[in-house]
Amino acid sequence: MSQAPRPIDVRVQELAARSANFGFLMPHQPLLLLYGAGAEASLFDDPDKAVRKARKFGETLATDLIRRSGTKARRNDHAGHLHALVRGGFLDQTIREAFEDLRSPGLDASFAPFTVELAALRAVRRCFQLGVWFHRLLTGDRDQIPFIPPQIPSYGGTDPNHPAWAIHLSPATPPDVLGALAFELAANAATPETRPSSTQAARPAAPAPAPTSQFPRRR
Repeated sequence: MSQAPRPIDVRVQELAARSANFGFLMPHQPLLLLYGAGAEASLFDDPDKAVRKARKFGETLATDLIRRSGTKARRNDHAGHLHALVRGGFLDQTIREAFEDLRSPGLDASFAPFTVELAALRAVRRCFQLGVWFHRLLTGDRDQIPFIPPQIPSYGGTDPNHPAWAIHLSPATPPDVLGALAFELAANAATPETRPSSTQAARPAAPAPAPTSQFPRRR
């Protein structure tokens, strides 16, 4: 007999536990957790997918803010929602720029090495910034929530088509560690012993700046 599917709330809780940066959003809006964690997870394997999910994060958050505030939008689309929230005084300049950055056509750039990956990483950080702002807006909590850079998968072994092992590096990993690993991988001679030690792991980046907007107070 096939097993019955697990309840969706259990799967959402598991997703929240696995996400390094978006688990705290589950009590507020599970869809934000879904899109944020999805962008985070696909950042390096499929950066285009990460950008799409980041945009859905922004759209979902704007829609939720419209609903919670009772704001009337002249157009029922993302641009219309953002315009209504700005007109109502709910978004300060910093938060408005974060929303707009997620809509930026520059996130689609793919003409230079690593451009898409960097754009996707910026989008994930913007989602995190908006998520922290939203959490503080609803709870009044001002505790620092650090952004944990997603890890970059790197593979090694004698056969480049069948890597024997994988390690995960932070985007903030020291350049000398990355350089040494790149040399080993290029020579197809990397072994588990060449992995960076835990003492070389990079520290998480500084948290997003504390927003100043209040909700649902109008200016």
